[in-house]
Amino acid sequence: MSDSSVRQRVCSYLFLFVAVFLLSACGSERSEERISRSVINNTVVSTALPEITFDVDPAFRFLGKFDFKIRDVAVGQRFIFADEADGLVARLFIVQFENFLPSNEETYNYNFESAEDIGGHLFRQNTWAYSNADAERNNPTGEGALTAQFIRDAGLVLEDELIMSRFLTVPDKERRHEMILFYLEPASTTGYTIDSFYDENDNMTSHWLTLSKSLTRRSRTAFDIAG
Repeated sequence: MSDSSVRQRVCSYLFLFVAVFLLSACGSERSEERISRSVINNTVVSTALPEITFDVDPAFRFLGKFDFKIRDVAVGQRFIFADEADGLVARLFIVQFENFLPSNEETYNYNFESAEDIGGHLFRQNTWAYSNADAERNNPTGEGALTAQFIRDAGLVLEDELIMSRFLTVPDKERRHEMILFYLEPASTTGYTIDSFYDENDNMTSHWLTLSKSLTRRSRTAFDIAG
């Protein structure tokens, strides 16, 4: 085989490789673009990753949604619901869809051995308490800070100290996507401040463990995923 024939064959292989790579990347982007997520009469509908439909307690009003980015690693979207009166937020419910960008190989490596099956989807659940002001100060461009600003832009007042119950699921075997449901209440409803929920070693105190159980029970009534 002549040198020119070898060069032509090598060039053909390189062209084919590049074409396949570009088609694969475009296909991945198009598959993300084809995913539709919406809220209709307090029913959240996602056509993929995960494919799910569930109802949010009608006491919550859908405020809207926003997109966010986590550095150059992942992107996401948050749907915000508020149970409020006279401009004061009594409860928040947030639906978050998130996925890693094609530029990296990161995965969501959660353990689902003790996860709860809710409507055919495995969810990890946990609770914690935090300060909105601290979250905004520590990560001013993060989704927490963006959510606080979104609430303010909606003309609502949200207390600084919050307690939260979180439900998380990873819908794809590649572990590149996740959906998180957040249920939040002002910490003041417990009669305590959040500095009493953790000891000096950041371990949960006994009364926070008790409060967490009731918070978890209340959070499960905020949404309904039919099997």
